[in-house]
Amino acid sequence: MNFTFKKKNKSSEELQQIDEEKPKQTPGEGFEPEINQQEKNDTKSALQPAEKKVLHGRAQKIGINLLLLVGIGMILYAYLSSRPPRINTSVPPVEPVSVPTVSQSSQQGEESLPTDRLYITAERAAYQDGQLVLRIPRMGVDAAIQNGTTDEDMDRGPGLYDYAQLPGEGNRNVSIVAHRDIAGSLFYYIDRLGEGDLFYLIYNGKIYVYNYKETKVVEPDDWSPIYPQGFSCLTLTSCHPLGTTRQRIIVTAELVRIDEYQKYYNYLPWEEGYDKQYTWESGAKPWTEQEKEESSKAGSQSSSSEPASPGVLPG
Repeated sequence: MNFTFKKKNKSSEELQQIDEEKPKQTPGEGFEPEINQQEKNDTKSALQPAEKKVLHGRAQKIGINLLLLVGIGMILYAYLSSRPPRINTSVPPVEPVSVPTVSQSSQQGEESLPTDRLYITAERAAYQDGQLVLRIPRMGVDAAIQNGTTDEDMDRGPGLYDYAQLPGEGNRNVSIVAHRDIAGSLFYYIDRLGEGDLFYLIYNGKIYVYNYKETKVVEPDDWSPIYPQGFSCLTLTSCHPLGTTRQRIIVTAELVRIDEYQKYYNYLPWEEGYDKQYTWESGAKPWTEQEKEESSKAGSQSSSSEPASPGVLPG
C-alpha cells in the first residue's frame, strides 16, 4: 500500500501569528547592542587626551632625572678638579732617558743668544720626550718633561716650550709649562713657592740645581718670560688664578751649581737655614698680596711694549 504525504504550506495569517508569539529580546539578553562608527570615534577621541597626558608626565619625569644626573656629574667634576693633587712619596723617582752626546761648540753657542726674541735652537729641536726630568721636592713634583706644549703633551706631563733651551751654563732659559687643576695638577701649588726653595733638572748625566728667584703674574700674550733672561735659569709657567686661564703665573729660579748625577742624590726641598712646610701642608702660605700687586703691574707694563708673539702662553 502506498502512502503519499503532501507538504502543507502555512498561510500568511498563520506565519504572522507565530511571529507575534515569539518572545521579544531586550539589549543585554543574548546580544550586544550595535555601536555605530560615530560613537566609536567619539570614544577614541575622548581617550586620546588622557593618553597624551600620561605620556607627557612620563617624559617630564625622564627629563628631570636626566637633568639631575647631569647636575650631579658637573658637581663631581668640579669637586674632583678643585681637589689638590695627592703627593705620593713612595713611588720610585723618575729616571731621565739617555741623551745623545752634544758637541762642545753647540753648547757654547747658547751663551750669546739674544734676549729680545723667540727662536728654536738645534739642541732644542733634537729633544725627545723624557730626556729631561724636573724635580721640585717642596711641591712633590718628579716628572719627565714632554717634547712640546700641546694639550696631548701636557696630558702626559709638563711640557718643554719649543723656544726653550736645555740646561747648561750661560744664557739659557729652560722654560716648562704644566696644568694647575687638570691632567695631574702638577703645578697646583706653584703660587706657594718662595725664597729658599730648590729646583732640580736632571739632564745628560748632570743634576742642575736652581734657587728660587721670583714669582710674577703676566698677561696670556706676554712671551717675555720665555726669552733668554741673560743668565741660566729655570722658568715654570701655568694658568692663573686657579681654575681660570685669564693670566699666567711665572716662577723663575736661577742656576746655582751643577752636580754629577747620582742615583741616591740628596734632593733638598729648600736651602739650609729655612724653616718651611711642604706646599701641600695647611701651614704653607702663598706669596703676599703686595707681591702679587707689584708683579701684576710689572707684567702688564712689560706686555704692552712687547713685539708680536705667537698667540698666548699655554697653561
